[in-house]
Amino acid sequence: PKINVGDQLVLCKQGPFFGKQGDVMSVGNKKFMLKVGNTGMPVTMADVALPNDKVRTNKPSQKRNRNSKAVAKALAYEKKSGSGGEKVNTVNAQKSTSTLSIRTESNTVDVRGCSVEEAKTKIKSKISTSVQSGRSVIYVLHGYGERATLRTKVRDWLKTERQLVRRWNPADPSDGGDSFTKIELS
Repeated sequence: PKINVGDQLVLCKQGPFFGKQGDVMSVGNKKFMLKVGNTGMPVTMADVALPNDKVRTNKPSQKRNRNSKAVAKALAYEKKSGSGGEKVNTVNAQKSTSTLSIRTESNTVDVRGCSVEEAKTKIKSKISTSVQSGRSVIYVLHGYGERATLRTKVRDWLKTERQLVRRWNPADPSDGGDSFTKIELS
């Protein structure tokens, strides 16, 4: 979405202002200034979400306190899971389906340094727990690797796992890019 001066956004970046709503003060090419309370801070699209996915305001004087359901759910989940500012928490600003996909520590499995068989076991375990908890998307952190061997083998294996995996693709740049694979579960 196009961000304009005066728009209201929710900060989804871990820190003291996590979940707080602010006003866009200025817009640059890839970053913009968000004023939360009396503090201005540079942010990117990966750090924020719209407070209500149907209503936007261009006037700083109009306050919107209602968050979209996706933002509220993500904020509640992060608060409940107590991930406390881990480095993998971002918001995927692009929509691949009709739902907002948010990468968190709890929906990401790290297989860096694993053999292919160990990685498959960890991924299957994460898929199982995710399905049980009602999640529809997980992320696999395999890294880039010297020759991308683990990434290639994991993705080749995912092509054969049609019972577990609806589709997969490299994560968006805002979610870590090609060092992550985004898996949509069946």
